[in-house]
Amino acid sequence: MYLKKIGNTFYFCYRVPIDLTTLLGRKELKKSLKTSDRQTAKAAVKAYVLELERLGVNVRTGLLDEAQLQRILLKFKNTYLTYAEDLRENGMRI
Repeated sequence: MYLKKIGNTFYFCYRVPIDLTTLLGRKELKKSLKTSDRQTAKAAVKAYVLELERLGVNVRTGLLDEAQLQRILLKFKNTYLTYAEDLRENGMRI
């Protein structure tokens, strides 16, 4: 299940494959899609899933050099931290 509705807002939820948990530092990813529209949320989820699956393939096959991997991880961490800050602003715990 990738799509979850909390209140009026849809969230992207993704269980990280075991072989990528150390790399990403998480067992599960959750991100607000900042929409209450199911169709918009479904479209966003497809994009996230595709990006994460592509990352997994690239990591597993060794197609990323260290610099590329570090850029991707930085982008991930910035995205996750933005999500975490959104939760804190709304009084939720991570």
